[in-house]
Amino acid sequence: MTFPRTADHIREAARAEQYWVLTAEPGGAWALRQLDDTTGQFGPPLHHSGAVGVHPGAATAWAARLTGVDGWHPMQTRPGAYIEEAYSVVLELSRQPRPGRRLVLRVEADPANPGLAYAVVRERWDASGLYSEPLSAVARTEFTDDAHMLAETSEAFGVDEAGWTAVVPGAEWARGLTPAEG
Repeated sequence: MTFPRTADHIREAARAEQYWVLTAEPGGAWALRQLDDTTGQFGPPLHHSGAVGVHPGAATAWAARLTGVDGWHPMQTRPGAYIEEAYSVVLELSRQPRPGRRLVLRVEADPANPGLAYAVVRERWDASGLYSEPLSAVARTEFTDDAHMLAETSEAFGVDEAGWTAVVPGAEWARGLTPAEG
């Protein structure tokens, strides 16, 4: 089987806004699906592995043979799912909101250490209300207050500091919302 060059694959995935996702299925099987990056939702299974075991290494090796994708990352927003590396590359390159999405800054607890909070920037899909994988995460203690956190985040993402609207005061802010939408 012949696969496109990595750069061509990333370009096509970003253009189509479709990325491979690997999800665990019952009985040690795995399914390959597509993430629709316009909604944040998974499509139906396009391929089933059969029983290859619960270890993600075996599953990603199976998926690589079908897709040509050999780089996979666990999804923080969907435990047990793995997304192709092209998705994180596109997110890192974009670092700006895209049509149908809003840039959101949230204060989130660290799942491994609930006493530690992070200022996490994500995209939120308007169509589904789902959140993307993090675009950035900085310990909340790095900021003196909410105003400092919003100013630093605005500078890092090249956006106007005045464009943030509090969705949940002290916990979540979004760009492009009117106060009634928040």
